Amino acid sequence: MTVRPRGRTVKPPVDNRRHCPQNAHVSKPHRQLCAATAVLLAGVIACTSSKKADEGKKQASPVQLAEIAVELDGKPVAALTTKRLEALKPDFNAGDKRGWKVATIFGAALTDDKRLELLGANKVRVIHSRPAGARRGKALALIVGVGEPFIGRVDSETPFAEPARRRIDRLVKLKIYKPAASMAKKRTVKTEALEVRIELAGGKPIVWKYPQLKKVPQLAGQENHWSMRAIAAALAKGSRITEMETRKGKKYVVPAAEWKDAKRLPVVKLNRRGQLKFWWSSSDDPRKRGKMNLRDVTVIRLTTAPAK
Repeated sequence: MTVRPRGRTVKPPVDNRRHCPQNAHVSKPHRQLCAATAVLLAGVIACTSSKKADEGKKQASPVQLAEIAVELDGKPVAALTTKRLEALKPDFNAGDKRGWKVATIFGAALTDDKRLELLGANKVRVIHSRPAGARRGKALALIVGVGEPFIGRVDSETPFAEPARRRIDRLVKLKIYKPAASMAKKRTVKTEALEVRIELAGGKPIVWKYPQLKKVPQLAGQENHWSMRAIAAALAKGSRITEMETRKGKKYVVPAAEWKDAKRLPVVKLNRRGQLKFWWSSSDDPRKRGKMNLRDVTVIRLTTAPAK
């Protein structure tokens, strides 16, 4: 006869290791440590996600720009504001740092004969001649996000580098105007000095002077600047320039692949000495001057044969 004990029956503690054989070798303190580690890891992941979200919001932060008055040819026009900038695609972008070329902001209002005058709150004035063009590969741009917004010549590779010197503490006004004849800097071009020998494969060499070159359409808004493709088309239909030579005998063979690349723009400029300078530019921004290839071009060689 089996005698059962009186009172409540106390069940023995359940050993989870029996239900999870794979954890049978893990002690209870070890399991508690693993659980704590999992909780801590979950917290770290949540914090990281939150930080990334905050960084995303930071990158999408709006442009911070105090209103800048603008004057065009002596008359007030629409001011430069945050709203106006945000409506334009920036030429340079790095999160909360953005930049717009003045040519992008003002468009056709900036021609080669115009000047851009900057006025600061400290009463300092800075005047830029030919503001839409690039100088030594540097474009004039408005930079926001690097301290106080400023307008200056920037390199396309490092547009957000802190300027070595800030003459203007805070921009308050911009003036775009054509200088008076007495103020304008005389840029006399010795057009009579230009003499270029044209050699078309299979044909008789000819000599071009400025009157012949002037008949070729120039690049928009750039005086005495021509596309070499336009010159080739004027010389012989379907021709391409294969080689150029300077007065000192330096030769440059024009790569056929670059000549065919529509994004690349071969440019020549007539300088004040009456010399032709050649460089590669961009079709998207013809004013952007690339690396100088040749100076004082005196011989241009062409062919009508297709590139191999």
